[in-house]
Parts: sequence; structure tokens; C-alpha cells
Amino acid sequence: MHDRPLSTFVIIVLLISLLGQTSLAQGADETKSTGDSRLFREMQETGKPALIIAGSDGCIYCRQMAAELESNAALKPYVQRMFVVKVDVDSSEWPILRREFNFKASGIPAVFFIRADGELLYGESGKPRDMVEFFEKRFEKAGTILEPKTLAVMKRELSKLEAAQKRSDWTRIAALVAKRSGSGSYASIALEFDRAAAELTEQATKELAAAEELLNEEATQLEGAMALVTAAHAYSAYKPVHEMTDEAMIRAKQDAAMSQTFEDAERLVKAVEHESKRGRTLAVRVYEQVVADRPGTPAATFAAERLEAIK
Repeated sequence: MHDRPLSTFVIIVLLISLLGQTSLAQGADETKSTGDSRLFREMQETGKPALIIAGSDGCIYCRQMAAELESNAALKPYVQRMFVVKVDVDSSEWPILRREFNFKASGIPAVFFIRADGELLYGESGKPRDMVEFFEKRFEKAGTILEPKTLAVMKRELSKLEAAQKRSDWTRIAALVAKRSGSGSYASIALEFDRAAAELTEQATKELAAAEELLNEEATQLEGAMALVTAAHAYSAYKPVHEMTDEAMIRAKQDAAMSQTFEDAERLVKAVEHESKRGRTLAVRVYEQVVADRPGTPAATFAAERLEAIK
């Protein structure tokens, strides 16, 4: 259904099985209960909202609304970006909808506009007087409707994101969310990237706080500086977190005495990165240089320990 544009007024027969006898309008917390709804799954997958119109063939305003949706060229861009569902109020589905939407009004058409994540953005009786204005206001809160090609790419990249999350590869996660989070879409894939971005920010915040605590103690200043430099390298691809690490670095370097500590930390972190990338020769070279340049310092001690471990 979602693979082709809805160029005209599309009527989808709404069955009890389509709704799974659950509500589409209970919000994100009720996603599990709405998971059996085919319509809701389509909405989640595409990020498209749904317009549900409850009425009858004998209702003049219902017919007018249907005709306008089908023939008004100004409405075509909106119709193409949503699912349009018609429900007969004489059917057994209507009492279920009334109950699930907690709809008290008696007039028809009853019009519901539901965002892709299940949030009810509108639920009133009566045909909207200005349909263009009605959709303009609803789509302001409906989120970005992504192109199918973009969603397909995001789906492929989601598997990469999940693999990186299993490895706690924050550098890879940062690169992926930098490209795909913040799209403004309510498609489930887009929301996964947004959640990953939030988790990344939370992780970085914890790491930065821990690094700053270490910097406050003279005995652990090198460890704290290395932690801060490591975070700066790991999260550099994701701008919001990159800015957080920059700010933390600026605060730490306000103490002039910390300048040398950060120079040492930069060299040691690069050597550690060489180790992880199988650049053992480069790592050894850096560690040996630190031992020679900084004798008797925590940096030299760290470098000597790493040399002992990798030789």
C-alpha cells in the first residue's frame, strides 16, 4: 500500500481485524497494543499520518468531503502524504472507534487525524470548512514524510547501527546518527535513530562527567585528560556531542598547568588508537618517545606499561 503514491482519494475498508480492536490514538506508550494493526504498522513504517473519516452515504457533508479530497488539486499534495480511511457509521467498526477514540460528539462526518507514532492530532465532528488550512495545521505536527528511497537507505543503515550498539562502538554510532537522526519523521526507523542519538548523548554526558571528576584530583589528572580526549575523538562525528566535548575541554584547559597533561594525553590516546587499529609499530614508537621525553611523569609510566604489554 505504501509503495505507491495516493494520488486520489483512497478508500481503505476498515475492518475490526485492521484495527486489532485497539486504538490508533493512544500515543507512543500504547505502541505495543496497537502493534497488531496493519494500518498502524503501515504508518510506522512510512511515517505517514492517517485521516479517518466516519460517515455514511446519506450524509451530504461526508460526500462533499470525499469529493473534495478526490478532486481538489490543492489537496493532492496532502492526500499523497497520508493514508485516507473511510468508515461507515452503520458498520460494527464505528462503535469500536468511538470507544477507542473516546469520541462523544454525535455529528458526522467524524474526522480523525493520527500521527504515524499513534498520537491523535485531531478528533472532531463536521467537515473542516477550509480543507487546505486544516491540513496545513495538521501536517505541521505530523512530522517530515521521508521519501521511500531515504527510508530504504535508513533501513539498511539501521542494521549497521544495531551491530554497532551491540559492540558499544560509540564512534560508529556517532557517525550513523550524525547522518540519520533529527530527520523530524515519525517513521519507526527514524525514531530508532533519534533514540540512538539520545542514548549517545547520555553516554557521552556520563563519560564527560567522569573525566572531569578525575581531572579534579592530581593523582588522576592524566587519566581524566585521556578520558576527555578519547571522548572527543569518539564522538567527533555527531555535532551536538562534539560541542559538549569541546566545551568540557575548554573548561579543563582554563588551568594553564593542565596544558602539558593534555599534550601527553593526546599522544597517548593516539598510541592506544594505533594499538586497536593494529598499528603496533606506530604505537611502540609513540610510547618510546613519551618515555624518553617525559621521564618520571605519569605519562611515562603509562607508556612504559603499554610497551611491556604489547612487546
